[in-house]
Order: sequence, then C-alpha cells, then structure tokens
Amino acid sequence: MPRDSPEMVSKEDVHVGQSLCVLCRQAATAGSPILDLNRRLRTVPDCGSPCARCSLSPSPIIWFHATCYEILQNSYESSQRPTPEDLRRFADATRPVYRCHPQEHRETMSVTDGLLSKYTRKKLPKRVFDKTCWVNYWLNY
Repeated sequence: MPRDSPEMVSKEDVHVGQSLCVLCRQAATAGSPILDLNRRLRTVPDCGSPCARCSLSPSPIIWFHATCYEILQNSYESSQRPTPEDLRRFADATRPVYRCHPQEHRETMSVTDGLLSKYTRKKLPKRVFDKTCWVNYWLNY
C-alpha cells in the first residue's frame, strides 16, 4: 500500500479494459491493486470476455499500479529554493548576453510591451511596473 495511505478500496466497478498504467505502460491483471487520479485504491476484477464496459468506457480512464506509484513516491526528492545569492550569480552570468536597457537592445521592448499590456497588468503586482530590469525585480522580490 502506498506510503501516504490513500483512501480505502473503492466498491465501484472497475473496468480498465486494455488501458495501460500511465507510469509503466503495462496492463493490469485481475486482482491487482490500482490507483486512480484521486489516489483511491481499487482492485481490478476478472471481467468476463468480452466485457462491453471495459472496451467502450474504461473506468477509471487514467490509473496506475499501486506499486508503480509507491516507487515513484519513494524516488521523488524535492529541490531547494534558490537563494538570493544563487539568483545573483545567475544574473551575473547572463548579464553580458541579456542587458536590460531598452535603448541598447530594441528586442526587449516588445517583451516589455507584452508583459505590461492591459491583459497582464491585472495579474502582475503593481511594483513590477516601477522596475526597468526584470532580473533586478526577481532578485529583490
């Protein structure tokens, strides 16, 4: 059973048909535990051949083996957020290539116009519009 204890076995009918696990791309066997996208644990029944429900509308449509999910979950490592020093080093490394002076580099004007358009203005914080260099904005954000 996966580590974060998904919901218990669903009593609904499971008809996966010939669909495949999205992680290992293998078919499910009768009696094997599978998880749907909501991490509900289900057991694959032994459908009689031919099962119209399995071939016409598999349920759940997207699923994965419980063991595949557990392997994925155990192998996942979260990454650390970059520090301001990391961002400064990145900015220093890219500064010779990407200058933030619209007078010197005309191609940045179209990017700035797009980012500051009436459509994005509602989405961005107001203090963004006071900055001329996006790298400095993200360093000081």
